[in-house]
Amino acid sequence: MREIERLQGYTARELLKQRGQIWTTLDKKLDEIKAQLKAEHDRKKEDNYDYKEREKELNGHLETMTQIAQRIDEENRALMKKNAELKIEYLSQENDRDLLLRQLIT
Repeated sequence: MREIERLQGYTARELLKQRGQIWTTLDKKLDEIKAQLKAEHDRKKEDNYDYKEREKELNGHLETMTQIAQRIDEENRALMKKNAELKIEYLSQENDRDLLLRQLIT
């Protein structure tokens, strides 16, 4: 039981760590995109069409990254749910085993 709890704790910490890293990466990428957009806008004020096309492209990339982050969050939730189910199943099996042992002894 302790081993499962230890593994569950480790898994939860790693998932949270991974989630934090993903959000940090997304934040950095978003800052980079904003900086790129500003620099490009300053250089090409006279050519607004190119700016808008680049903005669409970068927003598409941002949307893709956001979707990836959402999928990871969903997967994390599913794994945490499965973890809870397995823990309940394990405890149930442990209780059944204890009951059987008591019945054998008696």
